[in-house]
Amino acid sequence: MTRRFTRRPSPGVYSVSCDACDFGLHAMPARAFVLGPEDRRLHLPLPFRPDSVERETGRTWGEIVRTSDVVVELAGVCLGCGDLNFILRDAVPKSGVLGADAPPCKSCGGRRFYPVVGDRVFEWPWKRRPPDGDDVCPRCGRGRLVTRFWAII
Repeated sequence: MTRRFTRRPSPGVYSVSCDACDFGLHAMPARAFVLGPEDRRLHLPLPFRPDSVERETGRTWGEIVRTSDVVVELAGVCLGCGDLNFILRDAVPKSGVLGADAPPCKSCGGRRFYPVVGDRVFEWPWKRRPPDGDDVCPRCGRGRLVTRFWAII
């Protein structure tokens, strides 16, 4: 049974799988990081505890948020090779639909992605994607990708 998404996805893990073959993976719909010393990415731990980031940066969490230093990346499955990619939220247009302007996949260079939040668009999980066929399984080419809520973190 496919779970209906509420206005916002839960901070958890989703299962993306094909309905015709054994393709599948588990992923979170997004992740965030702060740039630390020497521009090193400090990924925010889950469940969220800011103390490790505060130690590394020497700043309070409030200062980091006020200066907009938190960078969010949205998860998407490449429809060319099936690898999980994280795309900067700032690279996603307001419509939430990535097209030819999408960043390239880190594995194959493709620019077509299936959002981990399923048939919803990137960033707007309560708004359905237009029916453009961008949910065909990258492994078998016959089945459709389906997203299901898997676990809460």
